[in-house]
Amino acid sequence: MTDSRPVLVLKIGKSWNPSMSALEVYEVTRKWWRVSLPKARSAHLVLAVSSTKVVGAFLPRRWMPSPDHEDPLRFGFEGAVADDWDRWVGADMAPLFPKGAANPVRHSLMSEVEALLPEQPLPVADTAAHEPLVLVLRINQRWSPDLDPDELYEVTRKWWVMSRAKAERVDLVLAVADGLVREAYRPMVWLDCPERGLENRIGFEGGRSEERDDWIGTDLRNLFKQGAANPVRYLEREALSVGPRDGSAVSPEADLTLRQSTSERLFIPAYEPTLLEQITPLVASLEADLLWSMSQAGQELFHSNALAWLLEHHPVAMRPVLETLHGKRLEPVQDIVVWREYRNLDVVIEATQTDGCRARVVVENKLYSIPYPKQLRDYLEKPLPWNGGPDKNPDTRYVLLSLMEPAFTLPTGWSLITYAALSEAIGRIDPQLLGSDRDIFGRWRDLVRRLASLEEAVNPAMSLDQPFAAKELLDGLVGSKIGGPLQRLRFNSLAGLIRSRVGGDPAVTAGFSKGNGLATFDHQLPDGMVVGWQLQHNQLRQHVIFPKDHDAHGATPAHRLQREQVAADRFAPLFDLEVVEEVLGPLLQQTKAWDAGTWGAFAPNYVYRYRKVDPSATTDELVEALSELTTWTQHLLL
Repeated sequence: MTDSRPVLVLKIGKSWNPSMSALEVYEVTRKWWRVSLPKARSAHLVLAVSSTKVVGAFLPRRWMPSPDHEDPLRFGFEGAVADDWDRWVGADMAPLFPKGAANPVRHSLMSEVEALLPEQPLPVADTAAHEPLVLVLRINQRWSPDLDPDELYEVTRKWWVMSRAKAERVDLVLAVADGLVREAYRPMVWLDCPERGLENRIGFEGGRSEERDDWIGTDLRNLFKQGAANPVRYLEREALSVGPRDGSAVSPEADLTLRQSTSERLFIPAYEPTLLEQITPLVASLEADLLWSMSQAGQELFHSNALAWLLEHHPVAMRPVLETLHGKRLEPVQDIVVWREYRNLDVVIEATQTDGCRARVVVENKLYSIPYPKQLRDYLEKPLPWNGGPDKNPDTRYVLLSLMEPAFTLPTGWSLITYAALSEAIGRIDPQLLGSDRDIFGRWRDLVRRLASLEEAVNPAMSLDQPFAAKELLDGLVGSKIGGPLQRLRFNSLAGLIRSRVGGDPAVTAGFSKGNGLATFDHQLPDGMVVGWQLQHNQLRQHVIFPKDHDAHGATPAHRLQREQVAADRFAPLFDLEVVEEVLGPLLQQTKAWDAGTWGAFAPNYVYRYRKVDPSATTDELVEALSELTTWTQHLLL
């Protein structure tokens, strides 16, 4: 009898990678899809497909609309991992996705998808997802040779940004400081971090591992690439080989050599927690937070208002925040005046201390964007309530309060305070000093902490060896209202990494356009022409921008043809991208061959060509490639 139960097949593409657990595949599969709700609700089974192969099988229990009210036709589901997961994973669904078909959604029947299963049973898929792992934790900042065993255990066991699904596979934890293994533990129980706002962190309870003598002193420096900030690494347990396995004795000298070279003999690479496992718990907490929902109408205004109100109404309790903003330790405050939107300045503060001295601070508050340097310089010229500025009142401190660090050097006179630093200061406030406002203050404190944790998680500098591209993941996981801002955060950090690696002050900037993050480098030539590159989503453009007084500047087809000709004649080497190919190799897609008339252009002054970057390119690969391209472009026409 034909099995006519409906099946929904969803193509999740590059959102999947082989290191994902079943629960992580579930998170990227379940939302948000443009589907017919009646058809979706009738589906007995949901199959997740990457390329054309099934990578997950789920039983949907409930369907719900996307929280993005501007796109009411998208839906997601809640459900469970299918019991016959291994039956489906690896099956080829190519007949359901003809070449060139763009729609990632397919409706089918159980009998039709079962017909695509091979006659021989599929091998158990993703066995690595069930094999034991070794967890390597870098404790450099908390390490000291004077730590006793109990203290070393405490600094090692908590709190780390990683998923419980991965943690449950760990049977050995290595504490590493300055590249060397200091202790080895066997975790027995995994615990969620009790601090609200740090829901993506976990820890363990356990004891010393019986294997500790095999590991203490082992050199694992090569597991942490220079510049990588993430202190967590996973290793596949079965691939490790430390010391002789035949029981033969090893001399102390040979043992030392063995340990120093162990990191070179690890047979598979270490890998970092995925972006998905780092942000999923935080996103879930935000979506469940009423205060977060209330802040969506204007997040910068919301947090500026909260900060100003608390400073004005609770100056004693808010002393840690005021000192962080002012940059100095203060005497007790006997009077404080706070202005909101004073001459377009977000928050202006004048606090009078018990010794009569005044602490004066101007705060420009930003979350997902950074003001241009000129805008910050202009703010320095605005009159203040006390009729002064940095020249007339050198004690006035100008602070850029920002969720992310700017990719440029701040103008003279400005200081940066990140939301992470604000969160730390808020955490030092005694809620009991706020009286009846302590509960709502606690909710705001947790929200600020989650935002800081989310910025840290999406910052590509934390995971240099992970793919940089994350548009589909961020848009699908958290909806367009925050998916776009998180992309902006990633591209801003990418721009900062490039500027740091190139050195000097290259004009690498970040932005957001048409639903995509972008990073741009512009190099102005003496005659006013501008050459450079732009990475928007996965499209790497080389561009030329013409000044207004150039003959090719204009909006007509003739002007465009003239721009193309000038670009081809004068800047042909610019469009070769050979320096990028040397780094990315096959990850730089498309051929070098260009047909006549295939230039891209924006009137009246912009002409470009592009090649696509494979989404699997890591942040480190992109930074290296774009840094080389930036340096090469700067010197191309000198």
